[in-house]
Amino acid sequence: MASDAEYQMELEAEAAAHDEFLRRAQLDATCRPLCCWVDGELDEIWDWEPATRILDVFETLHAETGLGSVVFLAVDVPPESELDGDLTPRHAQSPDDAAYEVIIVSHDDEVVLEAAQADLGAPGRPARDRVIAGMLGAMAEFVESQPERDKFVFARTL
Repeated sequence: MASDAEYQMELEAEAAAHDEFLRRAQLDATCRPLCCWVDGELDEIWDWEPATRILDVFETLHAETGLGSVVFLAVDVPPESELDGDLTPRHAQSPDDAAYEVIIVSHDDEVVLEAAQADLGAPGRPARDRVIAGMLGAMAEFVESQPERDKFVFARTL
């Protein structure tokens, strides 16, 4: 009788683990991490969960605030070693081909990042703006924490 109860508990635990796996897989499918190169590795430094694929977040910020020196849709993320070269091979041919929206920022952009974060995170702004403000805050903190680096490649997963 005890072995039947143990067996039932094992089945329930496996079912719960499977349900958790499916929940996480579903969540991962909607997550859109923000990545940056850290010690030669492309690392996730922030994450959000938009319901849809949102293009042109960095492009709009660049146009409206002057944030970043280069912005483009990319098939993959250029390593920092390529920043002084031609980045066009990394560009997506169309928005449908893009896996990332990339922006190159420097320490000169810290003030712009902080101002845009404050503006978009202000009370009364739409939820999407407040989420973007959180992303900009993560970017500003990351840039500030790396005084020895000149440029930063941030890539939003689309």
